[in-house]
Amino acid sequence: MSTETYARILWVVLDGFGHEHARRLLSNPGRFPALERIARDGHLGACRPPEPVCQTPPALLALFTGSAPAENGVWGYKVPDRDGQLERSISGFAVERKAGTAIWEDLEASGRTFSIMNVGFRRDRVWSDPFPHLAFAYDGYRSLRAPSHFSIPAGSSRITFEGIDIGVMRRSGRVELRRGSRLLARLETGGAAKVPLTRGTRVFAHLLAADELTLYPESPALVRLGPAAPSSAGRPPDAEGYRDMSAFRRARSLNDHAHAGERVTVESELLPSRAAMRQKADLMRWAVKTVPANLTICYVPLMDEFNHTWFHLCESQPFNLRAEQLFGECGGMIDAFLAELMALADHETLLVVSSDHGALPFRRLLHLNEAFADAGLVRRTGSGYDYVRSTAWYHPSDCGQVVVNEREARRRGMAVPALRAAALAALGRANDAHGARIAAVEPGPSDPFLLYLYPEADTYFTGDPPRSGKPALNPRRSGGHHLSPLTPSPWIDAMIGLWSPRPGARAADGAPARSTEVKGFLLRRMSR
Repeated sequence: MSTETYARILWVVLDGFGHEHARRLLSNPGRFPALERIARDGHLGACRPPEPVCQTPPALLALFTGSAPAENGVWGYKVPDRDGQLERSISGFAVERKAGTAIWEDLEASGRTFSIMNVGFRRDRVWSDPFPHLAFAYDGYRSLRAPSHFSIPAGSSRITFEGIDIGVMRRSGRVELRRGSRLLARLETGGAAKVPLTRGTRVFAHLLAADELTLYPESPALVRLGPAAPSSAGRPPDAEGYRDMSAFRRARSLNDHAHAGERVTVESELLPSRAAMRQKADLMRWAVKTVPANLTICYVPLMDEFNHTWFHLCESQPFNLRAEQLFGECGGMIDAFLAELMALADHETLLVVSSDHGALPFRRLLHLNEAFADAGLVRRTGSGYDYVRSTAWYHPSDCGQVVVNEREARRRGMAVPALRAAALAALGRANDAHGARIAAVEPGPSDPFLLYLYPEADTYFTGDPPRSGKPALNPRRSGGHHLSPLTPSPWIDAMIGLWSPRPGARAADGAPARSTEVKGFLLRRMSR
C-alpha cells in the first residue's frame, strides 16, 4: 500500500483493542471472519502506543495528531491542574495541547472532506467553527449522563428518577413500570425497552437482573451536517438515542456480591452494548452512504469497557469461562461491525482499523502515597492527605505523575533533587515490601516526574488514600490498565489493520509501526 491512494478512507478507532486481543480472537478459526479477512488479504499488525503513558487521551492524540505526550503536554486520562491547585485533577480531554494539529485540521487546510463520530476532545474547534469541509459530526458524549441503578424488591414499590415518580411492580421473572395508571413498560429479566417518561424525557430501561433495574437517560447528542454534506442528506437514524452503554462494571459488582449463583446472565450483561453497537453501525452505514467524505472516523469504546472490568481474568489460572465468553462476544460485535463496513467498501475505499493501546492485567492495588507518607513526604490528615503540607506525592489523577511541592519544599529548606531522591528511595522500600515493581522515568526540564510498572508487575498504583481500616495493598483489585508502554509486554501494543477490496492492495509496505506514524500514513494514502 506504499504507493496507492484512495478516494475514501474509513477509519475505525477501537479503544483498548490491542494487537494481542486480535491475535487471541484469531486463534478461533472461522469465528471472526472480518478480522480473518483483514489478516489474510490486507495487513494486521502491532503498533506501538505513545510513551511513557498511553492512557486514552494521550494515546488518541498520538493517532489524531502524530504527537507524543512530551510534545503535546497531555499525559493521561486525568492530569494535575498546574494552573490551579496541584492536587486537583482535570480531564486529559480538556487540556489545551501544546503541539500537533489534528488530522481533520490538516484535511480542512488541504480542501478534503471529513466526517467524525464520537471523536473526543470537546474543546477542539471542529465542534464549533464553521469548517467548510466538514461533512458530518456526531458527538454522543458532550451531554451524556450516567445511568441510574435501582434495587427492586418483590411486590409494589416506587422509585424517583430525575424528579419523576415511577411505580414498580416486581413479579416472578418480570417488572412492570407505571406512571400513575399508565403502563410504561413490561420487562422480562434481562430485557430492555425504550420508555417515554414525559414528553421530553425518555430512558432505556434495562432489567439487568430480577431485582436490578438500570435507567439510561436519553440526552441530546450533538449532530451536525456540515457544509460539505449534500443538501439531500436528511437526518441520521436514531442519532439522539442511546449510545455507548455497557453494563460490565455493574454486572460484575452484582455477581461478586450475589449470595447464591449468578444474578446477571451473560446475555443480559451484553444487552446494552449490543444496542450501542447496533446504533453505531446504523450511523456509520448512513454516514458512508449518505454523506460521503474523504475520511470518516468512528470511535468505538466497547473493548476498553470490557478490559477495565474483566481483562485480568482473561489471563488467569484456572480458566475463567465468563470472562472468555464476554471477551469473545465483544470481539464478535466488533467483527460484525467491521464486516458491515467491508461490505460498503469499493475499490476506492481503504478500511483502517486501529486501536489507541492494549491493556495489561492487574490484580492488586497499591495506595502509593502511604509509602510516601511513611517516608515523611506526604502528610496524613484524617482519612486523607494534606497536600498543602506535603512535599511530594503521587498525584491522585493516577497518570503516573509525582508532584513536587516546591513551595513546601522551600519552607522546609529542602532542595528539589533531594525530594526526588527521597521519593525514589520510598519507591524502593515499597517494592521490597510489596513486590510492586515500580520504576521511574527521570524528568526533563519541563516534564513531570513519571512512574511506570515493570512488565511482570500485577500491581496497579493509585494516589488516593485507602478506605478507613483498609490496608495500603488491596489484593482484590481487578481489571486492566494502560499506564505505560515502556514495558516489553506485547499486550500493551496497539493494533493496525489495513484492508481494501482493490485487487493487489495486500502489500503492507509502509504500514505504521507506531501510533505517532498513523496520521502521516493516512494523509499519504488520500487522493487529492
